[in-house]
Amino acid sequence: MIRMNTQIQAILDHKKAMPELRAYCLLKLASCYLDHDEAAANEQSETKSIDTAKWIVYEHWDRLLSPWADDVARSTQEVCFSTHSHAKVEARPNHEHFVMLADAAINEAIKQLELSTHNYIPLILYFIASRLSCTAGNFVAAKNCDDVLEKAIHTCEKDMSADRDSTDAVVSFLNAQAYGIIPLKIRDFESHEYSDSEVPPYTEEEFKECEKIKLRIVKMVEQLDKSNHLRRKTHRDLVLWYKQLGMSEQSEQQKQILFDLVGCSDDSILYAQSVGCGSLTWWRKEKLTMDIRCGMG
Repeated sequence: MIRMNTQIQAILDHKKAMPELRAYCLLKLASCYLDHDEAAANEQSETKSIDTAKWIVYEHWDRLLSPWADDVARSTQEVCFSTHSHAKVEARPNHEHFVMLADAAINEAIKQLELSTHNYIPLILYFIASRLSCTAGNFVAAKNCDDVLEKAIHTCEKDMSADRDSTDAVVSFLNAQAYGIIPLKIRDFESHEYSDSEVPPYTEEEFKECEKIKLRIVKMVEQLDKSNHLRRKTHRDLVLWYKQLGMSEQSEQQKQILFDLVGCSDDSILYAQSVGCGSLTWWRKEKLTMDIRCGMG
């Protein structure tokens, strides 16, 4: 198990990496420990994994980092709810050392986040750190992370125009929090190959808590301009969220708000259109037809 400790140190010794990147790698390592996956933990501290992490964290956070937050929120939901009721979290038999190592990795990740000057990424990672800390049984660390997140929320509630990156981050981790309660994936584009995700069973209490988070986001983004993408996207996602839950009246109310923001009363604007090379364009009624050659073969 000494090798496990050197894995944490190996990430910390990667001095060329920015603090938030080291934090991400440490949290991925902690996740491996909590899954009792020693092979994955071995790979996580390798240089090639850190290089891959750089690509994920800085270039594709919306497609890769935010979905990880969703997955962590869902997988840790039961533990975090039991935390509120002061229930004890018990490690699986004979794996206490894995949990101790996970806790050590998470604590080091939090220290790195405190050094970061980046506006967006640390908030998402604080959310993940909070949930993983619950799983490791360190509720003090989880509470400290939650305090950071709540402060960011209150800042945005007062003035969302102050910092665009922080605004995006707050909306992202609040959506992850809601996903942890009722895991519904809202697709950006209309697909005839894939149907909407199956609605999981949920209680009335869970719905109310999830809706409360969603409406808290709505209240924040209402401060933004009518043309702001985040404001429009929040209402658009809520249209489809209510629709998947079979709540047509609430869905229609959100749709009318969206139509007013966009200035178009056509359901086609509910989905993005592809403009090639993985890029999307939003809020267009007309179907795009173009010949795109991006040089990627």
